[in-house]
Amino acid sequence: MPLNVMDAHFRSFEHEVLPVLLKDDIGVLGMKSLGDPFIAQSGIVTPIEAMHYAMNLPTSTVITGIDSMKILDQAFEADAPSSR
Repeated sequence: MPLNVMDAHFRSFEHEVLPVLLKDDIGVLGMKSLGDPFIAQSGIVTPIEAMHYAMNLPTSTVITGIDSMKILDQAFEADAPSSR
């Protein structure tokens, strides 16, 4: 499911689908936590904040795309216990 900070603005998966999945004990795979590149480029949220948002939802896991070492390091930073 695409779960990101812009989700609430149009046909929200977080509000419409996630509760049904949780009620039926269905595992939730969150993805697209950074949403559109324009979200990060806008400066409204950082990539780390966007990942924290998705990881704080009741998901089984959050899947992130990794296309470089920089992005891999960012994913580890977002998941670090000190940042929770």
